[in-house]
Amino acid sequence: MDAKQRRTTLDANRRRRLNKIAVITGPTASGKTSMGMQLAQQSNTEIISADAFQIYKYMDIGTATPNHSELKTIPHHLINTLDPTEPYSAGAFVSRCENLISEIQKRGNTPLIVGGTAMYINSLVNGMFQEPEKVTQTKADFYEQHKHTPVDNLYKQLKIVDKTYAEKITHGDRQKIIRALHIFQTTGETFTHAQKIFHTQPQFTYNVFVVPNQRELLYQKINNRVALMFENGWVDEVQNLINMGYEPSNSRGFQAIGYTEIFNYLQPENTAKLQDIIDNIATKTRRFAKRQLTWFRNSNLYQTPNYPPRR
Repeated sequence: MDAKQRRTTLDANRRRRLNKIAVITGPTASGKTSMGMQLAQQSNTEIISADAFQIYKYMDIGTATPNHSELKTIPHHLINTLDPTEPYSAGAFVSRCENLISEIQKRGNTPLIVGGTAMYINSLVNGMFQEPEKVTQTKADFYEQHKHTPVDNLYKQLKIVDKTYAEKITHGDRQKIIRALHIFQTTGETFTHAQKIFHTQPQFTYNVFVVPNQRELLYQKINNRVALMFENGWVDEVQNLINMGYEPSNSRGFQAIGYTEIFNYLQPENTAKLQDIIDNIATKTRRFAKRQLTWFRNSNLYQTPNYPPRR
């Protein structure tokens, strides 16, 4: 490589570093939305949500969707877009997000990714699994064939063929379980191995920042936020979903923490007190945040200056 080629390569690498897209992430209730809004107000910025559930309509309270004022002040994307029954995955997020980044940049604006769904962000930043065409062609039939199979039975099958992946997901995540079983049946490869051999590279480069939080403070913020969600009408929000025909059996949106719990509370046969439901949801949210904190600490992807040490 001669001197001119070296300079060209160095210039290209420098532009690549300077053009990295910022991603603000962190555990639930850590203040990602507030930080994103502060940054976005400093320039012509448009925010892309990296949240697995804020994309669903009619679920603003329980998913902590940015409020009307925030949505009006700064352009947001992937918010209140899908019906609660529609599927949404890391692949769908990456595809939509990369298209939006291109569109935002063409408008001369700056894209900013804000959200706490680690799998989505990891797929966006590091690239992701691209399923073979034969998998895509047979997916609908396979899902239809197993839509009434008890999820516990499906999970047992997955543990037999791909224990490594089974231990990474929850035993009730029907969508991920069926997908992994379908990959295995169609390609003969475990999903764990398929993720390596069918991997695609990201279209853009990113700087990913985690909003730091001390665990005890974060847990208190979670308790306060869950209580505030109920004060703001979370129960009525779930009742409205029920009135429109949505329920855990037909809506992916109900996988968000709290929605199934409140759905069960609203059933005629329920005997639990509302405070018990509030406490249960707060406990589940704290456990989820703990898993997020562990994931962020163990990932070498994130820039976390002065990140609080394990306590």
